[in-house]
Amino acid sequence: MKIILSLLFAINLLFAQMEYSDPQPDFENPRKMVIQIGTNDDKKIEQILNSVSNIMKEYPSGTLEVSIVAYYNGLKVLKKEDNHFKKRIESFMQSDIEFIACENTMSSKKWMKEMMIEDISYVQAGLAEVMERVVDGWINIRP
Repeated sequence: MKIILSLLFAINLLFAQMEYSDPQPDFENPRKMVIQIGTNDDKKIEQILNSVSNIMKEYPSGTLEVSIVAYYNGLKVLKKEDNHFKKRIESFMQSDIEFIACENTMSSKKWMKEMMIEDISYVQAGLAEVMERVVDGWINIRP
């Protein structure tokens, strides 16, 4: 009996669809999500990136905007060198996920833009950018 119930539950999960709240997300009115990475912990960073990937699977193309703001020790995910997240970040960028680097952190670490992955965006203060996006209606996700 347990096997049958487990099988039915698994089949239900396979065919379950996301129910969106009104107003429904669409090309004209996408959901907007800002995520922050401020940690040096590779496991936590991996969890954040996995969460982004999972969320993106739930929304049709063009109905979700994602921006990831990296600051403090989390800025390491946007460096060109010594970065085992680089390929994944570049893959996300091809899916129109925006990555934003905090220039205050870069300055304190003496990192130059030339040291960073190409085609990322920059703001003076990463957390201020998160706050302004929240005020503008973006949802701040902290996995």
